[in-house]
Amino acid sequence: MKKDDELWACDKYDRKRVNTLTILRVMTASCFLGALLSAFGAYGIMIILLWTGIIFLVYSISFARIRSYIREGRCLWRGTDRGVTMVVPREIIVWELVPWGLMMLGLPGAVLIHALGAPAVSGGAVGGAGICGSVYLVLMFREGGPEAERILLDGKRIRFTRINGEQVSFDWSQEPVVQGGRGPSLFIGTSDLHEGWQFPMAYVPVSSRQIQRLVDAFSPRSSRQWRRRLDGPHALQTVLDVLEPTEEEYSDSSWTWAPPEVSQGGAWRPGRG
Repeated sequence: MKKDDELWACDKYDRKRVNTLTILRVMTASCFLGALLSAFGAYGIMIILLWTGIIFLVYSISFARIRSYIREGRCLWRGTDRGVTMVVPREIIVWELVPWGLMMLGLPGAVLIHALGAPAVSGGAVGGAGICGSVYLVLMFREGGPEAERILLDGKRIRFTRINGEQVSFDWSQEPVVQGGRGPSLFIGTSDLHEGWQFPMAYVPVSSRQIQRLVDAFSPRSSRQWRRRLDGPHALQTVLDVLEPTEEEYSDSSWTWAPPEVSQGGAWRPGRG
């Protein structure tokens, strides 16, 4: 893991999320333009660029959908008999899996590219991507994925779950702390775990600052009364109060919940999508 001082602070990490969508759109346009220019003879390169452009296009669309779900984030949290959970809708799971499925097409694509006379290194790169996509999906489904739950917390712990079902639980007594973000992941450590566990954030409809507030609000560094409320009838409302965006989050153009008066008319509700 990167050293702590090389990680982005949560406010910077949230703003970078917006930039990621812009970069993906630029990469999509660049790949399709390159494919158009390669159509005049370099057919192997054209296929590679079209395939890559489609993957970037899927990422662009999925990130735009994530943005809309983040705005309706209040609807994604539920109070259950196990604690308060955040469960992503099925659409988000599909969007997260589609790029890996497209990568699998690199296996037959490598054969086609070789037949068209493209450089061997190009076919090798495409085939390697196909292997990576295939291995990832096979391992994920073998482990019981995809998993819809992303966050669970109660009076004793907070648990994070990746789409492949991999989980990590931090007891509040461990004093978990959000160390910062880098690339697609948020790093979460404890008083006895210097190298933080990486929680993929790309398809989690919540901001890193909101997760930071959750961790800080219920750790031993804060009032014990807050943690007791997680085991009571007002647990869900307590969590929603902690997650409520600040004025800075509303004004700095990062992705966060819509103001309450706007989100009340949101399109998604528990049980939909």
